[in-house]
Amino acid sequence: MSDEHSTYEEIASKRRGTAECREGYAEARRAFLIGQAGPAKGITAACPRAESNCRHPL
Repeated sequence: MSDEHSTYEEIASKRRGTAECREGYAEARRAFLIGQAGPAKGITAACPRAESNCRHPL
């Protein structure tokens, strides 16, 4: 066995500059922002606007 191991930072830094990583980050950010905006505007998943006070289990 080798005594050399890569640190998390060494491994992660190689991925961070990739297009796939940037796309994943952008998608996660959009999902987060939608999640933040939803409750503030009374929007709930699976509820029509007229029934924005209902709470359906996801």
